[in-house]
Amino acid sequence: MKHRDKSDHSIEGRNHMAEDPDAQLNDAPIGPVCTGSGSTPGDKRAGFFNVSEGIRVINLEKHLKNAGGLKRWLYSLGLEQFMDVFDKGRWGATELLELRMDDLKRMGKAAVGPRRKLIWAIHRFSQQIV
Repeated sequence: MKHRDKSDHSIEGRNHMAEDPDAQLNDAPIGPVCTGSGSTPGDKRAGFFNVSEGIRVINLEKHLKNAGGLKRWLYSLGLEQFMDVFDKGRWGATELLELRMDDLKRMGKAAVGPRRKLIWAIHRFSQQIV
């Protein structure tokens, strides 16, 4: 049995990619892709629900419950200026995870810093296991 050097393997891999650049696309696993801005919610219209999205919803619900609800959570983060926005409708973890910076801007919250802090907190707490 011939022992291969690691450099031989990487050269073979590069040569294989050069011969068929689409091979890695055809063999790529299908599933959610993480982007710099976080996970992308599943396509609800098609009835698709991403497993990781479901876990994020559960994690955020637990964090909100442990904090004493959405209003207390906002207050603990120093984001009480958003309480009026969330008084206007029913907001659950799913709706919070779908919330974007431009949504908050349309709701009358123009300041970038607090909007960014809220979106970051929602993302962070949905990723942490309680």
